[in-house]
Amino acid sequence: MTEFTVVTRDLETPYGARITYQPQFPIETGALYLLSIGDLLTVGRYYCDVAGCDWIIQPGLLIRVADSINVEIWGLVVSLESPGGDRTAWSGLSIAAVSVIEIYNLVTLLVV
Repeated sequence: MTEFTVVTRDLETPYGARITYQPQFPIETGALYLLSIGDLLTVGRYYCDVAGCDWIIQPGLLIRVADSINVEIWGLVVSLESPGGDRTAWSGLSIAAVSVIEIYNLVTLLVV
């Protein structure tokens, strides 16, 4: 099993946390995934087909997945901090992330 250590404070996972991933299909909307965006390996919540686009949510950051960007979803983030991992860890931002998407959709509609 490959283990990763979080080395930034800008992610939903705590700094210094040890994580791994569990491949999963189908993708759960809003679940926390280990993914790569181009050459960057990161953690974020993935939202499929919201307002015609896919989105990745990170604290303070809303990323629209464009056709020219290669995004590869490795799997669901699993914490190694507790025995057996915790699939529900860091779930507090789901509702906030959905709210951000809804606000973005509203702004988009008003601008167009």
